[in-house]
Amino acid sequence: MLRDPRHDLPEWKRILLCAHEVIEERGWCQKALQTADGRVCLEAAISIAACGRAFLEARWAMSEAAVRAFTEMKRRVRFAPGEDHRLYLWNDRSGRTKGEVLQLIRDAVAEVECVA
Repeated sequence: MLRDPRHDLPEWKRILLCAHEVIEERGWCQKALQTADGRVCLEAAISIAACGRAFLEARWAMSEAAVRAFTEMKRRVRFAPGEDHRLYLWNDRSGRTKGEVLQLIRDAVAEVECVA
């Protein structure tokens, strides 16, 4: 039997990989958590991956791994000074593309963790 290498990843990275799959399978949207036809924003994809339901980050009790997934994503986003640091705002920026959202997830998962 083949072993899935994702099992060796920290849970927060597995959540992000699952969020990537959710967006690929259901489609991506802006200005809504999810649409009537099932497309999801970045925050919805992460929450679906972590707990099975679409929520905005601040509206549910997250596991430590889900908190870390959100934190790692926000760490990679370029927010303007004084700008609200919520992923849905980054997701909803004019001109944002599904490709940019998926690349952000891939970058977060691919980054090597430094151990002190």
